[in-house]
Amino acid sequence: ILPVYACRHLKVPLLEYLRRAFLVPGLCGIPFLLTLFANRVVFAERPLLMLISGSLSGALVLGVLYWRFIVPADYREKILNRLRPGSSAKTTSR
Repeated sequence: ILPVYACRHLKVPLLEYLRRAFLVPGLCGIPFLLTLFANRVVFAERPLLMLISGSLSGALVLGVLYWRFIVPADYREKILNRLRPGSSAKTTSR
């Protein structure tokens, strides 16, 4: 009930809200789960290696997917601008 009320109040289409809040993150979770499952199968006899490999590969998969599908374009641009060589924060002189 609350999401419906909030969407009406903010004039956000309910289906758009549901897509962005649940569908896209849920779909991003599928490759993450497959990555973790693959690590479990490959490193079944080595739990510590499974943990390390699963953590690193899972973070990489989620990081790439979230960067592409979850993080808004304007945030991506701000982050990239800060990471570019030669780009520094503007300072004001006194």
